[in-house]
Amino acid sequence: VRADSADEAAPEGGAAAVDTTALPRVFRDFAALFPPAFSDAVVLALLPVMGTLTTRLRARYLDGELHSPSFLTVITAEQASGKSFARRIVHTLLHRIEEEDAAQRAIEKSYREELRLKKNTKEQPEDPHVKVRLVPASISVAQLLRRLDNAKGEHLFSFAEELDTVIKSNRSGAWSEKNDIYRNAFDNATYGQDYLSDNSYSASLPVFYNMLFLGTPRQTERFFNNVENGLVSRCCFATLPDQFGAHMPVFRELSEGVKARLDKQIAQLMEASGEVNLAFVNDALSVWLENQRLQSLRDVDRARDIFRRRAAVIGFRAALTASPLYMLGRQVSRDILTHFACHVADLVLDGQLAFAGTGLNRIIERSARKERARSSAIFDNLPDEFSQSQLASAMNAAELKSPVRQLVYVWIREDLITRKEGEKFVYVKVKKNGTKNKKN
Repeated sequence: VRADSADEAAPEGGAAAVDTTALPRVFRDFAALFPPAFSDAVVLALLPVMGTLTTRLRARYLDGELHSPSFLTVITAEQASGKSFARRIVHTLLHRIEEEDAAQRAIEKSYREELRLKKNTKEQPEDPHVKVRLVPASISVAQLLRRLDNAKGEHLFSFAEELDTVIKSNRSGAWSEKNDIYRNAFDNATYGQDYLSDNSYSASLPVFYNMLFLGTPRQTERFFNNVENGLVSRCCFATLPDQFGAHMPVFRELSEGVKARLDKQIAQLMEASGEVNLAFVNDALSVWLENQRLQSLRDVDRARDIFRRRAAVIGFRAALTASPLYMLGRQVSRDILTHFACHVADLVLDGQLAFAGTGLNRIIERSARKERARSSAIFDNLPDEFSQSQLASAMNAAELKSPVRQLVYVWIREDLITRKEGEKFVYVKVKKNGTKNKKN
C-alpha cells in the first residue's frame, strides 16, 4: 500500500495516520507508515538519525550552553516483533551519507593497498584522512577515535539491529571505555587516549556520536547493567507492544512523490548549519520541568526528579532536529516545535522510568536508610552541646557524604537540636520533654 501523503488516512489493516498537528513533517511521514502502537518508538528511533543529518546545527539550552543534536535510542521488543521498522528509517534517510561513505571507503581501500605495496620503500603514500560517518557499533575504540578525528565535529552514526552484538564487542575490558564514550557522546565531552605504539591511535577530542540500537528485553537489561552510572538517563527507551497472538504488523510504503520530497528535505537538513534561536522551546520546557518537579515531590519519586532533567534536554534537541523544516520550508510552526519538544520529553521520561525508575528509587532509598542510620549514630555520640566543627569531624569519621548544613537543617527541623543563644555555629540537643540539655 502506498501513501502520497502522511496526512492521508491509512487503509484498513494498515497504520492509522497520526495527528498531523502533533509532529513535524518528516516525523509524521514515517509515523504514518507503521501501526499506531509503533508511533512513539518511530519518533524516538528517528532522533539519532535526524541528529546525524542536522549535525551542524546548534542551539542554546536553558543552561546557557550550546547543544548539538546528540542522541542514543534503544528500541526493545521480543524477537520477531517488528523492530525491523528502524532499518527502513535508517536506509531511507541516511542514503546520501551511505553513498558518500562508500566513495570514501574506496579511497581508503586504495590507500591501504598502496601502503602494502610500498611497505619497504622510502616513499610512503600520504594518508587521505577519509571521512566515514556510518560506523559499525562493534567498532574498536582506536578506530572510533580515528573516525571522529576525520569527521571534524560531524556526528558519526551506529545502527545495531541486535544489541547483543554491541554487548559482545564490549567484552574483555572494552566496556568501561565504550561506556565512557557513550556517556561523553551525549554531552559531546572530550575523550582520548595516548599510546606510544604506532599500531594504535592517539587523540583527545569531543565525541559526536549518535546511536540507534535494537534489542530484546534481556539484552537491554544486560547492556544497561548499572542504573546509577548515568547512561540510563542519557538514553531514549522505547518498547514495542507485546505481539503475543497478534497478526503480523503491516508496514506501508512511501510513494515516489513522498520519497522525492524527502530527498529534498534530506539535502536541506544536511546543509543546515549554525546556531538556532529556540528560546520559545526553552520557555515551554521550563514549564514542563516545573510540572515534573512538582509531581516528583507529590509522589516522592526521586527517579522522576533525576530523569526529568535530561529528558527535557532530549526534548529540546528533538526540536532542534526539526527546526530546519521551520526555517527553510515554513512547514513547521513554533507551536508544533514546542509541542514536539514536550512530547519527546514525555516519551523519554516515561521510558526511563519504566526501565529503571523502580530500581533507581530502591537504590536511592537503600542509600538514604544507611545515611539515616549513620546520622543517628553520629547524633547519639555527640555531646549535649557541640560545635559545627565537631559535627564535621564526626561526619568525616563516619564517611557520611551529606553536607554539614543539611544535617543541621534536618535536626533543627525535627526538633532534635537548637542553636545555642548568641552562638552561630554551636548547637544544643533538645530533650524529649522539650527542655535543652545542660552542657556537660
